Amino acid sequence: MRLKRYTFIILAIVLIMAMNIVMAVAGEEPAPIEIVEARTRTSKTFSLGGDKYALDVSMGSIHYKDDPDDPVELWKDIDTTITNSTRLEWQWQVVKGNWHLLVNDDTTVALGKDGHWLGFRYLAFGYLDWATKDYAILQNRQNVAPVLDGNKITWPGIFYGATLEYIYTPDGFKENLYITQQTRDWLAANPPSSYGLDNQTSYLVGAMRCDWQSSYVAERSDGTTVNWANAQEFVDNGVFWRHPIKDKIITALPIGYAYHEDVGEEGLEDAIVKMRYRFFTEDGYHYLLFGAKVLDLNAMPPGTIIIDPTVDEQVGASSDDGHEAELFGLMDITANDVYHRANTSSSSRYWAAHRWTSEAFPPQGATIDVAYIELYVSVLYDDINGDWHFEDGASPATLTTTAHDISDRTRTTASAEWAEDSMGTGWSQSPSLVSPLQEVVDSYSPTAIVAIFVPDTSVNKYCKSLSYDSSSSTAAKLHIEYITGAAAAGYSWGQIIG
Repeated sequence: MRLKRYTFIILAIVLIMAMNIVMAVAGEEPAPIEIVEARTRTSKTFSLGGDKYALDVSMGSIHYKDDPDDPVELWKDIDTTITNSTRLEWQWQVVKGNWHLLVNDDTTVALGKDGHWLGFRYLAFGYLDWATKDYAILQNRQNVAPVLDGNKITWPGIFYGATLEYIYTPDGFKENLYITQQTRDWLAANPPSSYGLDNQTSYLVGAMRCDWQSSYVAERSDGTTVNWANAQEFVDNGVFWRHPIKDKIITALPIGYAYHEDVGEEGLEDAIVKMRYRFFTEDGYHYLLFGAKVLDLNAMPPGTIIIDPTVDEQVGASSDDGHEAELFGLMDITANDVYHRANTSSSSRYWAAHRWTSEAFPPQGATIDVAYIELYVSVLYDDINGDWHFEDGASPATLTTTAHDISDRTRTTASAEWAEDSMGTGWSQSPSLVSPLQEVVDSYSPTAIVAIFVPDTSVNKYCKSLSYDSSSSTAAKLHIEYITGAAAAGYSWGQIIG
């Protein structure tokens, strides 16, 4: 059986090589052939014939391993589709990804990664007076049938017209609670004060029962250990679980946001409020209340509000993209959108940066033939005007909240202008960035690459693209085609199996 398998692979390779030779003689470009052993968690490498290669790099994961620490195991394609479960006690599952996901129709979820499991189930919808800790249940979870759609499962009308949505992503698990206008009208007619709570200090919260493996240490982002015997509150820090042996964060529940669904449109740029978490233990079970201040939610314009707690793969996952307000250098690395804003006034200009990591970037001395980035333009603002540089360094660090973190970075001398009007929503491709990327590769064999947007100062144009925090699958992408003899020596034709 093994002999037949190798014979098939050899025949396939010979056929591909023959086809590429014929195409070359005919003057056509050879078909790209993926070099499977060159895969990384975030990138794919393709042979374009001879010593020419193409590299596609995503900010989030596109591949997974059953054992992430096995250096021999090949990376496999992630499939985020939620399918029928093979386990009798569960309805649905995802197993081809960095996470294993199990879901039941009563909203029960088990989310596993690297031996750690986090489980939860929605219970109720209510008010919490954060000052007194008094709680009023508005409605228990309604028994509504879920709707399955690809990597998304939705329970419409689960609380007073509110809709619950789970989304499986390559690097995390998003939970969106949609507070519709119908729900907001009901809440306005039934404020916290009608339940004996203070309107000024009360929060609108979702309540869930949750559990996790106790062998994994829970901590705040500053490294302090969480004591679950006492009630725990998280305002500016999320809670993270650390592998007891590998000493690395396995699961992260960072502080999420509640925001208006039309954030980004004129007049709604600031319709975002930070969420708050409260964990407590009762009768041996852990419970989580999460939500946002009622007064802040009421202050948002009419329309649907989204309460968005998210489980991430790592603590710093969102720090690979962000923007900087030029005037005071204020950084934002957790927003759902990255701002690229040209303006004649420094108070309205925004720099931006996007960072990719891969062990398969072109080696020093390679010739860059093609280079561009792709942004997923998100909402109304779709006009861009500015110069794009790359950071001058072999392994640029992730972004931080330090003032002027983007503009203070050392940039390539070379740059490329991207000036475009009305790009529309969806993927947009930049002009060629060969010149600034060549400058990087002339000096380094990079393991990380950062693209830096410097806004134009003579026009007023505004572009927003989806960030890693919105979804790793719609974060910025990088495409490179390069020529080098050095890379060819690293892969034999036996490894190029398509």
